[in-house]
Amino acid sequence: METVTVSAQKKAEAENVQDIPIAITAFGSDQLDALQFRDLADIGSRVPNAVIDEIGSFKGVAAFSIRGQASLSSIPSIDPTVGAFIDGVYYGINAGIMFDNFDLESVEVLRGPQGILFGRNVVGGAVLVNTTRPTDELKVDLRASVDSGFRGTGNNYTYSGVISGPLTDRLNGKIAVYHNHDEGWFKNKFDNEKYGDSETTIIRAALEWQSTEDLNWLLRLEHGEQESEGTAPQSHRNGSGVPGLDFDRDTHDLSINNRGWQEAEWNQAFLETTLDVGFGDGVVTNIFGYRDYDNNQCIDLDATPNTAFDTNCISDPPGSPPAPVPDGGQTQEQISNELRYAGRFFNTLDLTTGLYYFDQDITYSENRSLFNGVVHQAGGGVQSHQVFGIFLNGDYDLSEKLTLSAGLRYTKEDKDIKIASLGAPKPGTSPAGYCRPGLGECPFDFEDADSWSNVDYKLGLQYDIAENVRIYGSWATGFRSGGYNMRNSDPADLTGPVDEESVDNFEIGLKSEPTNRTRLNLAAFLTKTKDLQRVVITSGPLGSVQTGRNTADSENSGFEIDGQFLVTDNLILMGNLGYLDAEFTEVLYDLSGDGVVDEQDLALDLPRTAKLTYSASIIYDLSLGQYGDLSSRLSYSFRDRQAASDDNLAYLNSQSILDLNIGWRPLDSNWNLSLYGKNLLNDVVFNSDTQLPASMGSTAANMKKGRIIGLEARYRF
Repeated sequence: METVTVSAQKKAEAENVQDIPIAITAFGSDQLDALQFRDLADIGSRVPNAVIDEIGSFKGVAAFSIRGQASLSSIPSIDPTVGAFIDGVYYGINAGIMFDNFDLESVEVLRGPQGILFGRNVVGGAVLVNTTRPTDELKVDLRASVDSGFRGTGNNYTYSGVISGPLTDRLNGKIAVYHNHDEGWFKNKFDNEKYGDSETTIIRAALEWQSTEDLNWLLRLEHGEQESEGTAPQSHRNGSGVPGLDFDRDTHDLSINNRGWQEAEWNQAFLETTLDVGFGDGVVTNIFGYRDYDNNQCIDLDATPNTAFDTNCISDPPGSPPAPVPDGGQTQEQISNELRYAGRFFNTLDLTTGLYYFDQDITYSENRSLFNGVVHQAGGGVQSHQVFGIFLNGDYDLSEKLTLSAGLRYTKEDKDIKIASLGAPKPGTSPAGYCRPGLGECPFDFEDADSWSNVDYKLGLQYDIAENVRIYGSWATGFRSGGYNMRNSDPADLTGPVDEESVDNFEIGLKSEPTNRTRLNLAAFLTKTKDLQRVVITSGPLGSVQTGRNTADSENSGFEIDGQFLVTDNLILMGNLGYLDAEFTEVLYDLSGDGVVDEQDLALDLPRTAKLTYSASIIYDLSLGQYGDLSSRLSYSFRDRQAASDDNLAYLNSQSILDLNIGWRPLDSNWNLSLYGKNLLNDVVFNSDTQLPASMGSTAANMKKGRIIGLEARYRF
């Protein structure tokens, strides 16, 4: 079986994933190819007790949930519970994270708090995505694919190419290009036309320079653009019984009069420098990251043929078709730098220590056109945010079999914000109520600045029972940043920032490879969370009302099983199972909306917590002799029904996804063909279920694609 090495512990050398005392699911490049993952959501379905998906009305906004620690909002000022790190750089907002499997070296999903080495906003875990490095030999990887739902709608075309190799004796380079044109999988019943058109282009370049025997420089550059129609919202009966269009949840039906428009653009530059030093036979690593991201949209949020609720649109004069707001949406610019040292002393002590700095500026503008443009609402704000951290982590071998782990991290952060509340008066605007807070055009009704400091701890033991069999136990803390709600929709409710959310996680686990053909990992955990942060969403007369609060304390417990079995040299079985029991232990806010805090609130389900998740895969390779090789992969994944709002009126269906891939490579050839099918059961999968008042419809529940069948050609040398 493939040995997957990971950088999760930031040591001087990458480690075998089976050797580290962390619940982690990792995929190397060979596994990513064998399992034919198309995007990060595909990968998430193979991780127990994890949801890696999208949220909100804008494409590409991540909603990561691990072990019930869930991110429930697309508001850029709301910090996540699961951190996303691309090539070692933390992304400060959730937008622009969900991308296709293109030019990837590995993906690591760490479950449980990772605060010592990764800092804030990893109370649920961390997702580490690593793109490929330039190679010292010429390599070419070209792909082209087309797929369709074969339902009278459009096709989806994807092209990508990677060229990598030496430029001089000490300098290697890489260029990678990706383009996707999706003509639209859905059919809009309003005009009986295909719906969901989108185009995405990504260009990456990388240079790696070995300037001396001990000093290495790796520069990574990326530019991306995306333009599309809106998400695919369905109007079905909501939790209060309002029917709306009353579409069946088991169909992909939708009917909207505003096809919508979205665009995003981003640029990033990362510089990683490594220096081998004699002290502790160690490595000094510095990772600098810069990223800017912009998006804008005009979409139908009432999910009906009526112009009742369009966001980031303007209808001027009232009754005219909704048009995009120029320079609306959001912008983000961030820089970060991590300087760390990792080494080993006395052949018994591994140490990793470092300094971290992060700075970002966010602007956010939201304009709502309501009831055919009769009412306009504007809101949003600007935020400046700085973080400083210092950390130390060590593993000490008490004996040949027993290792003690301990870590400590101090974090200090500052936020400065100005907010223009939705619904607050906007005097002097034209049309009335229309302005762009992100550009300073709106009067701000709330301004504040605050600081937080936090210390995280970790303590653990690992014991080797036998060769390739070890058990571990740990206690770790973590925290989610305090902050503000830029989408405040109640001008009378300006209570200042929410406090930090903190967790204590207790975990035991087993990592084992009993034979060279079997791998079995187990983990059991108990996570106690205080001061749960929520943007509580309720239905109001002018759309959803979103209020930021520390709402409750909770306790999540469960277990995870992850295994592989190499039946023969040609056949491998893979599977995982996650069980999660999440409950409130104390409620501080009226979550049910009945006006009181009582046992009814305490009995509610935590949103985005699936009690049961599991998946199983079969990979089979067959030699056809002179006719080449055949490879096949069949996988099935299941995720339980989940509440999608704090009051539990919104929910996401359970999902059962069956995928199949069959590939053929001619004998001694550099190219291959693959026939693939995704979601062959045509399951209806929602990633949101926004509750709306009767005057605006009932729900806006965004759907993912159903069944697709496609063909891919690939050439490599």
